[in-house]
Amino acid sequence: MLFDLDGTIYVGDQLIDGANDVINALALKNVDVAFLTNNSTKTREQIKKKLDDMGISSELKDIYTSVSVTARYLQQNGITRVYAVGTESLKLELRNFGIEVVEDASSNYVVIGMMSNIEEYDLSIVSRIANHPESMLIACNRDMSYPNGEGSIATGCGHVVNYIEDFLGRSIDVSVGKPEHPMLQAYSDDNDIYPERIMIVGDSYSSDIQLAINVGSIPVLISESPLHYRECITINSISQLLQLFDLPDVLYDIADIQDESKLHDDLVQPYQLTFNRMEKVYLFGAQKLGEKVYRQCVNAGIEVLGFIDNDINKQGSFLNGQPIFSLTQCSKEATIIITSTYVHAIQQQLEQHDFKNYIPFTVLNVFNKNTFASTPAFANMHNDLLENKLRYISLYLLLADKESKSVLCDLLQSRVKFEFHKLIASTGNPYFEDSILHLEENEIFIDGGAYSGDTALKFIQQLKAYQKIYIFEPDEQLINEAKFNLKEYGNIEFYQKGLYSHPAQLFFDKTGGMDGAISNQGEYKIDVTSIDVEIKGPSTYLKLDIEGAEEDALRGAAAHLAHHQPQLAIACYHKASDLWNLTKTILELYSGYRIYLRHYSNFALETILYAVPANTSNTI
Repeated sequence: MLFDLDGTIYVGDQLIDGANDVINALALKNVDVAFLTNNSTKTREQIKKKLDDMGISSELKDIYTSVSVTARYLQQNGITRVYAVGTESLKLELRNFGIEVVEDASSNYVVIGMMSNIEEYDLSIVSRIANHPESMLIACNRDMSYPNGEGSIATGCGHVVNYIEDFLGRSIDVSVGKPEHPMLQAYSDDNDIYPERIMIVGDSYSSDIQLAINVGSIPVLISESPLHYRECITINSISQLLQLFDLPDVLYDIADIQDESKLHDDLVQPYQLTFNRMEKVYLFGAQKLGEKVYRQCVNAGIEVLGFIDNDINKQGSFLNGQPIFSLTQCSKEATIIITSTYVHAIQQQLEQHDFKNYIPFTVLNVFNKNTFASTPAFANMHNDLLENKLRYISLYLLLADKESKSVLCDLLQSRVKFEFHKLIASTGNPYFEDSILHLEENEIFIDGGAYSGDTALKFIQQLKAYQKIYIFEPDEQLINEAKFNLKEYGNIEFYQKGLYSHPAQLFFDKTGGMDGAISNQGEYKIDVTSIDVEIKGPSTYLKLDIEGAEEDALRGAAAHLAHHQPQLAIACYHKASDLWNLTKTILELYSGYRIYLRHYSNFALETILYAVPANTSNTI
């Protein structure tokens, strides 16, 4: 494991909290530790003494600086004499490797390190050398800054390099330090280890993490902006690092995913023969999902023979002009598409009655994305695992309690094979988890996606007394139902508007149910607005379940969240990326939230993200 130093292990002369404990714990785990630093102002001996004084035991051979690696680069290329721009420690380190440091223009090679002020003499010598046709300018690194331990950022070697390039009107020839390969190659060669087996930990994306990405190592970024980068694992403190050695198996499995094809093949193989014979089909599930798949089949030239439904009140009637049958009325050889979220239960029913030719609606999109456009919750689910596998590790590390971590792992496991029936529903009350939220009298509640007022009614019944409720629901019929259902209660403001990032008029897919959504395919237009525009005072609790517009609504509440920090309950299942992306969005708007996850069904839907300010009294 390779650690950056400045900003990762220490800042100036101050050891970072937890760094010593982590290094000692890794030693007990027999994990090899070394240090990579772009600092060109210190020798390895000086850095070793600094680490030793801080209680971190180190060996000289395990310290790699941009100067020591530059010296190795010079040796490997047969360069024995250089002119050096930098500190006396830089020159001393070069000499320690047998490199002669000249004081004039008698060499064709210039090594550039960090120094506070470039002397005119240096510029004069470098200019004369640069005029030689075989001259070579070698930078220790191009870091523009580093933390200096005085509460500010110090200028780095990159400024010296830029100044010299501007002065000469030519570019340097080589940069050796991070993120360039020589920095890692030195360690890899010394320890006979492949780069992909090395974890690189640092606080600079452009330096430490880019090096890891360039060479194929495991990148771990210590950052106050978790989940910002998909290419690396992010942790908010070095103390979290040890958790990476005890991750659940599903996270390792996802981290090993190299492409989607294997996941797709494993998913579709059991249904391949059924898919190949889909000229005529029945749809098992006579409701809105069935209607959607019906339209897709018609557009694809697939003949729908009718619907199947277990509801005896539907059997014998028609949907979209097609008859609704009971299962017993259908041939055992029939080809059936399961168009219900009760996929597993229907699969079991079909198997029990010797029906073999069936396929779940969740798999259709994997076979043919163009014909069977999936709902956003399932679209690109495997691609999301592939593209954001390191983000899911980061999300696991930042979740606030064990149950949240378990929920995340179960969700990820279900997404690999679409085995959503294995999900275990949380036993708590959706949107009102007592173990997470701290709700009391005088709450001010914003209900985004209020439907018929059912959540607001639960809120009232739970608290008995409250200060204010704001209802947002764009569907005219539903908001009228909400007004009727809540007519006995006061201090409620109703907005027939959707929540979004800004006021506008948008197309809306009006279903009359809980799944009405903003959509370019919608036939209706609705007014949308933002919380920052509409709500001038504080709120204490914000709920959003708005069919995929949650991120936009959160961004439209940026000022509100920053100033008032209400507790949040956000539906995070309408898009495959919601688990990490909504968490990322929330923490960008206010970094002081603690994040929890709960799941409330035996299917892929109904996952709620809770965000509670860290200073709330009952955080766990």
